[in-house]
Amino acid sequence: MLEDLGYNFSIVNSKVQENHPSHLKREEIALFLSRLKAESISAENDSIIIGADTVVWVDDKSLNKPFDFNQACEMLKFLSGRMHEVITAVTLRQNEKTHSFYDLTKVYFADLSDKNITDYVNEFQPFDKAGAYGAQELGSFLVDHINGSLDTVIGFPLALVDRLAGRLLDQLDRLGW
Repeated sequence: MLEDLGYNFSIVNSKVQENHPSHLKREEIALFLSRLKAESISAENDSIIIGADTVVWVDDKSLNKPFDFNQACEMLKFLSGRMHEVITAVTLRQNEKTHSFYDLTKVYFADLSDKNITDYVNEFQPFDKAGAYGAQELGSFLVDHINGSLDTVIGFPLALVDRLAGRLLDQLDRLGW
């Protein structure tokens, strides 16, 4: 996605534990974890570090990454035929300056049969995805419709990142960095 916009970048895994204080809710969780990830990476020169995290929020709770097949199936069954929110937060960091923001998309799941769910989990093993699904590629059959940005659901609100990263770079140029 960033390549398509002409950015030169490298991917570095933050390797942080994705734990958060229990009092945090919705976007607070995603913002906390995106900052944690961005702050865990050492920057070279004046590079901009981007940390991102996605939260699936439904019934006043977060659906994290499933531990196993059964938990993934339970999550998808819970989401079947319902609306939930997907919140992706991004933190941009350059040197000691950080800027965090988030985007929220409402996702309406289709009614899924048990077979749909088990077939999806068997095929895609979505154990690295909040809420046990990815809306891209064949995972899109899980979703009836969305209200917001598909990029947010996929886990990276590209247009928003591009706009804010451009502003940050312009601001740093004006400061002579």
